[in-house]
Amino acid sequence: DNNGIVLITGTTGGPNTMNKIKRTSRIFRIFFLTLIILLPIFSAIYWFFDGLIPNMFSFMWSQGNTDIRLPPLNELKPHIRIFCFLISMIPIGVYIFVLRYGMKLCKLYESFKIFTMENVQYYKKIGYTLLIGKLVLYPIYEALITLAQTYYNTPGERYISISLDSWDFTVIFFAVMFIFMSWVMGEGVKLEEDKKYTV
Repeated sequence: DNNGIVLITGTTGGPNTMNKIKRTSRIFRIFFLTLIILLPIFSAIYWFFDGLIPNMFSFMWSQGNTDIRLPPLNELKPHIRIFCFLISMIPIGVYIFVLRYGMKLCKLYESFKIFTMENVQYYKKIGYTLLIGKLVLYPIYEALITLAQTYYNTPGERYISISLDSWDFTVIFFAVMFIFMSWVMGEGVKLEEDKKYTV
């Protein structure tokens, strides 16, 4: 395989290990697909049913900066709720892309492709998607979501807010780690390829 190393034989556990890799990868792929379907649904429930989804499930699309006075969800006009739901698709879209790349990685693992340039590219895409999402798209989301919710406030109490918290730094850290891991894996694949063609 010119793309890298494909793990098919020679594993410590033989067929059992290979079956475990395939089964676990398929479970995670189905789990990621389920999240892709549920995230927009949960967001719709959150915005249209007065925050019915608990905060622990809505941290990716919630009302934004809670340090400013935001109206309760049940006081938002219907068209504002629609705008908020649409705006919430910005961070959700980022995570959907990440989950799709995760599904593609699982698909490779199901085929016992563990260390290939394809794997490297998906790790890199996950890292850069998270990084761009947090540094570029999430601030846009937060500014829009706070503006939409405070649009009908009295003059002087309309806000455009951007903030950073510990969750943001955690995501940025993991993004950098994915990028670093993709670089290390890529160099490893290149070294292995060089060994193959060295006489």
